[in-house]
This record gives sequence, structure tokens and C-alpha cells, in this order.
Amino acid sequence: MKIKYAAAWCLISTSVIIQPSCKKMKQADLILVNGKIITVNKKSEICQGVAVSGNRITAVGSARKIKSLAGKNTKVIDLKGKTVIPGLIDSHLHPESASVSELQELIPDVHTLGQLLGWIRKQAQEKVKGEWIIFPKFFPTRLREMRQPSLRELDSVAPSHPVFLNGSFGGMINSLAMKVSGISKAINDPGILKDDISGLPTGFIRASAFRLLKLPAPVILSVNEKEEALRNMLARYNEYGLTGLVSGAGDTSTMKIYQDMADRKILTARIYQNILLNIDRPVTKEKIREILKKYRAVSGEGNEWVRTGSLKVFLDGGILTGTAYMHEPWGIKAREIYGIEDPAYLGIVNFSPEELEMIVTVANEFNWSFTAHATGEAAVDMLLDAYREADRQKPIRGRRFSIIHGN
Repeated sequence: MKIKYAAAWCLISTSVIIQPSCKKMKQADLILVNGKIITVNKKSEICQGVAVSGNRITAVGSARKIKSLAGKNTKVIDLKGKTVIPGLIDSHLHPESASVSELQELIPDVHTLGQLLGWIRKQAQEKVKGEWIIFPKFFPTRLREMRQPSLRELDSVAPSHPVFLNGSFGGMINSLAMKVSGISKAINDPGILKDDISGLPTGFIRASAFRLLKLPAPVILSVNEKEEALRNMLARYNEYGLTGLVSGAGDTSTMKIYQDMADRKILTARIYQNILLNIDRPVTKEKIREILKKYRAVSGEGNEWVRTGSLKVFLDGGILTGTAYMHEPWGIKAREIYGIEDPAYLGIVNFSPEELEMIVTVANEFNWSFTAHATGEAAVDMLLDAYREADRQKPIRGRRFSIIHGN
């Protein structure tokens, strides 16, 4: 076990068994003394020392008591007043995608429209004509101006390059991106937003239409390259005190990478891997059952390092891209920020209430816990209704059915 400690605080990442006394206990493998041990127990005690044997915290107490557990092979760390906290668990991260997000190019840090257009202009100068300029994870609400660049603005700084500002659930493209992707006035797709008067595409695009973009083929990474990227990402998480996490959405191949890392003792965070349910329409109970029968494990199964998480779906879009599913229309301001022309627009939703109810109840039938990306309040209410019906058929209390985001 590797213990990382820094100038201001120290971090313990183990399973915890705290003993009320140090009497008659065997010698510890590691002790940390003369510090502030934040126990987060029922009494919120702050102790002076902590003892570790194997991968278990076996005792906390005064420096004198903890020192009594030291033997000739015990590693002793004098904290000299530093603080020790339990390892933190993040309930929603995407380490698999985050770890490779900047392997090819750094994601630019822009705060104004001018900075954004300046970055695109510089990219156009450096790239070969016709090469795509892609800004991943771009959200206009992070700009001081609180809006997307217009089609004219994008075209002015990159007339010879297709541009895609990718906001995960929505984005913006320029004229050349439309041309090379075959997107025109004639195309009839709800994910391509058009001007009410001219009928021409405005450049605003929703995730449902991303498939139309003729983007360059993604770089294919080997398993070893993915693993190395994950190791680096997890090390960064560790630096901020994270020793456990819920991975937002993956599959059995993702779990295999984590388990292989755990077997070789190079995994530095405990993983609870949510499993994304991919299902085509029509959605039926029989189809869901056939999918779930193929999985060898259900929620909670695994070991101390890697466990199967909840079954997951994406129920709606995102607040930052104007695609969250709401009870009331997004309103007039959404036209300027997100290009939404329809005053009655409520957002996007990927499943009907009946479809979602089928998915949740069958997952419950198969002993899965369930979760969903649900950002708008209408999506959250739909999910809660499905949970209520699932609970009516088979109690879900204590099984950690959850909501992701719930903005």
C-alpha cells in the first residue's frame, strides 16, 4: 500500500476498522503520529495518531497509544502537526474519457468570445486547409458574453476549415463543416436548427445530429495506452484526495482494464463502474431482459478495488447546451444563447415515460441498482415516477437507485 502525504495534509486510503483501544493489538505495518487525524466518526473525533495493518486502519488514538503498536518492522511517519483525512470518494467522474481528452491537443482555456475566435483563427493558420478544427467540451455559458459565436463569426476566422464546437449534448458548426457533411436547407433532421424565416441551418446542432458530421476518424489507442492514460489520470485524482470514484458510464471492457490494473497492484483508486445500457427501439421488456442476461455480474458485485455499479441511461441533454428536459419552455433568452427558435421548446428526452418505466422495472427485476443522467426537472420527475413504480413491484430501499446531476 502506498501512502501519499503532502506539506499541508495527509491522506489515508484503506477500508476502515477503528478499534476503541490499542490494548492487546498486534504490531502495525504503518503508524502516523503527532498529527491531526480527522476520523469523521460519530463523535467527530480528532486524534493524534493512526495505525495501519495490511490495507486496514486498525486503530486511532493518542500518539502514545499508537506508538505502542510499533515494532521493529513498522514504518513510522511523524506528521509534525499535519492533518490526515479519510480518502474522498467522487460520486461522478468520467476517467476513461478525461484521461485521453488531451493526449493529442490541449483543451483551450477561453473566457471571452474574442479569445475563442482568436484560438480558432490561430488553429486555421497552423492546420492544413480542409482540416477540422474541433473544440471539445465547449459551453457558451462559460463565456463572458454568454452566447455561441454566430455562423458569420465562425466563417470569418476559419473560412477554409470545418469548425465544430462540441458541447457533448449540443454545439456549433461553421459553413464549411456543413458543406463537407452534406448539411443544407434540404436536410430534415430535428438536431439541425434552422432559421425560422429563411429555413437555412443556423450552425446550431444537437447531439442527435452529431452522427451527420464527417469528422476525422478517432485515434485508436491500444489497451496499454488507455491503461497508461488512466494511471496518469488517477494519479491526478489522488493528488486532490480522491481514493475512490464512481465511473459515470462504461462497459465490461472498461471494468476489465481496471481489474487488470488492480491485479497488478497499480490501481490507485477504488472503482464503482456504472454500466451504460445501449438499447435500440422499439424498447420492450423482452429486449431489456435479453441484454441483462448477458452480464455476468450485477450492481455491487466485485471486490475491494473494482465493483459493478448501477445500470445507466442518458434521459435528457444538458443545461449548458439548452437540451435539458424541462416542465416549462426555455423561453426567449434561449434563442440568443442556444439558437432555440421555438418558444414552446422544453428540451430533449431520450425515452418516453413508458419506456423508462420498463427499463427501470426490469433492471430492478434483475437485481441491478439504477441511475440516469437527468438534468432538467421534467427528466428528474420522470425518473422518480419510474422509481416509484419499480419500488411498488419490488422494494428498492437501500439499493442506491440514484439521479445523476439533477440540475
